[in-house]
Amino acid sequence: MASIMTTLAQRVEAVHRFSGLYTDGIGLLSGGRPRQLSSSAEARIIAELVRHDTSTATEVARALGLDLGYVSRLVSSLEQAGLVTKEQSETDRRRQILSLSQAGTTISREVDSESRREIAEELSQLTVADQKRMVK
Repeated sequence: MASIMTTLAQRVEAVHRFSGLYTDGIGLLSGGRPRQLSSSAEARIIAELVRHDTSTATEVARALGLDLGYVSRLVSSLEQAGLVTKEQSETDRRRQILSLSQAGTTISREVDSESRREIAEELSQLTVADQKRMVK
C-alpha cells in the first residue's frame, strides 16, 4: 500500500505543478483559499511570488496575463493585509520590488496544502489507470 500512496503522491505532484499554470481555469482554490485572500487572483499573485521570491508588479502582471493596474491594486491590498512587502529597487528607484512577508509565506503554504488536498481528492475518485492517463 505504501507504494500506491507514493505513486498517488507523485501523481498529485504532477497535477499540482501543471495546475499552478491553470489555477483559475480548472477551478482550484475557488472555495478553499484562506480568509486573508479575497480572490483567486490574489492567490495567484502569492503563488507567483513564491515561484520567483522577488518580483515587480509588472513582472507579476506579465507572468499571470493580468492588467498591470489590476495587479497593482491587488498588491496594495495584499500589502495592507501584511502579506506582501514592497521595497524600492537599489538599482532603479522607479521599481518596487515585491516579496512575501512571513505571514504571506504562511498563507502560501496554506494555499499550496489546500491545492494538493483538492487534487488528491479529485484523483482518488479515478482509477489508477485514469490517474496515470491524466498526468501523461
